[in-house]
Amino acid sequence: MENFATIVTKCFIRVKLPALLFLYPPSALANALHRPYHEVMRLLGIDPGTATVGYGVIDVDLDYHSTMVAFGVIKTPPQLPMAERLRIIYDDARQLLDLYRPAIVIIEKLFAFRNVTNVITVAQARGVLTLAAHQAGCQIAEYTPMQVKQTITGYGRAQKLEIQEMVRDMLELTAIPRPDDAADALAFALTHVQFLQGGADMTEDAPRESELAP
Repeated sequence: MENFATIVTKCFIRVKLPALLFLYPPSALANALHRPYHEVMRLLGIDPGTATVGYGVIDVDLDYHSTMVAFGVIKTPPQLPMAERLRIIYDDARQLLDLYRPAIVIIEKLFAFRNVTNVITVAQARGVLTLAAHQAGCQIAEYTPMQVKQTITGYGRAQKLEIQEMVRDMLELTAIPRPDDAADALAFALTHVQFLQGGADMTEDAPRESELAP
């Protein structure tokens, strides 16, 4: 008789999800589903966007050791109206949340100094992603890109490749997660692990941007 994890994995693989791309091996899903829940805290990192949303799921044990569960991206066709693209993002995010059931969702915090056009579109995606996480009963933590750089590399102006290499090292992976959006999402999740390990509850109080400037 097949166990529960095997059945769920097979059922999920049969579902057609044109926008949701899973890039980590399906076997990881089976392994993750049968782990004792009380031994780990599951985190979902999200790098928001309207064209591409990166996500990364990790499990954190009592010693704050992080284990990869899954990573990938949600993509939306650029020719669709914005409302339809946001619906795709919301629907796929709900499927991710229902599948992996994270305790905490970690998402990028936006600041006005970013390109105004990009801020508007990213903010729209961020809004529906935050709504989906809230409706799923998840805690929500927010970090700016500078906070992620400071936490992961120790330097608030680190280059993207430096962050990706640290993500690979911290998760004991053989290669950098691809695409970049997925690696960024994992960096958000790992940032929260570091602050939890330090005893700070970053769900409510994140460091100010000015505190992290070199």
